[in-house]
Amino acid sequence: MKKTAALLAFFLLLLNGAAAATDNVEIHYLPFDLSTYHAITREGITGAAHASAEVGRTDPRLLQVMLDIEMAPDGPPLEEQFIRARIRLPNGWTAYFDKTGGVQVPERSVTLDQTTRDGVDMNLALLTGADTKGLVLEWAVQQAGDFVEKTTDWPKTDYSFRIILAMPLAMADRVIVQVIHHDDIDARPEKDGMVTLGGGKSFELHFDPVTKELGQILRYQ
Repeated sequence: MKKTAALLAFFLLLLNGAAAATDNVEIHYLPFDLSTYHAITREGITGAAHASAEVGRTDPRLLQVMLDIEMAPDGPPLEEQFIRARIRLPNGWTAYFDKTGGVQVPERSVTLDQTTRDGVDMNLALLTGADTKGLVLEWAVQQAGDFVEKTTDWPKTDYSFRIILAMPLAMADRVIVQVIHHDDIDARPEKDGMVTLGGGKSFELHFDPVTKELGQILRYQ
């Protein structure tokens, strides 16, 4: 937990340092499993992307993707003909993603395991407003949306979803969808380095990945 908190604090420092000209981060995205008739390279991803967006530097979904990259093990070089996404900070720091789960950042190349890859795929789709149909975790986001509609009167513009990895590992058999009410977003480093999600409207939905049934609801205090 301390390592995770320290990493999140580091990402905020990195993003804060990148905010000289703008607070926004540029993202271009194609679904990782999408098959194409031609190569998609680093140079071509901006034109080939199905969805592009500029997002706030403290968007919880962006922080999750950054954390997933940092915690991934070193891996082989990127599949240069199969680029599927790019994240670029205002200072030029750039991450490229290939369809296999490979990620290239300025510091190193890493490989996302299948579970993390699927979560990153969905979070990038959610960040850019892309169609999530056909994504591995589409069912979880759909069920989360149905749950919010049935149990709240929130307008759809008031909340968003994020896929997060289960910690500790004893909870790794769960698919967790974080329902983030925008009134609660307050990503900030605390004295101990932890980044908190403030407020009290947001909550987590824990699903069984096999039965796809909702097993637990955790609400933030």
